[in-house]
Amino acid sequence: MVFDEYAAYYDLLYKDKDYVGEAEYIDGLISKLCGGGVSVIPF
Repeated sequence: MVFDEYAAYYDLLYKDKDYVGEAEYIDGLISKLCGGGVSVIPF
């Protein structure tokens, strides 16, 4: 499958990505713009 080949490149390109920092940034934006207490998970 095409995704099997893509996975190797994805891992290579994003191995140094700061996922925690990005999640904290998004959380901060949601808190700032929505006043906190907002769920973005639809359940």
